[in-house]
Amino acid sequence: MDEKTIEASDPSRVEISNASPPAYDAPKARAEQLENARGWESENLIHDLEKELERSNYKSGFFDLEFKNPKHFTWMLVAFASMGGLLSGLDQSLISGANLTLPQDLGLTAQQNSLVNAGMPLGGQLKQ
Repeated sequence: MDEKTIEASDPSRVEISNASPPAYDAPKARAEQLENARGWESENLIHDLEKELERSNYKSGFFDLEFKNPKHFTWMLVAFASMGGLLSGLDQSLISGANLTLPQDLGLTAQQNSLVNAGMPLGGQLKQ
């Protein structure tokens, strides 16, 4: 048997070499160019997605909102987050007020009182 036949029949003796990486000679971007480009990739992606929606005859729904100024969207998010925080604080204050007399009125143990307190927000969610 010659050496080529042995190499083909015995995979442990076959030598595998990695290909060298291709030469990459692209010029490096300067800091000013990167600063001026500010999000052009995401803007192009959004533009492409909007074109795709136009081609597919997408009809906007009642709740589809468009904001020409991102500041308005930010203020809307702030308003909803503030309402959520306000309602959460109101819920906690009502539970704390009920804790003053609830255990004595209903004869609850500390564990039962804890379960009632934990269940109050859940009951409010189920009611909706």
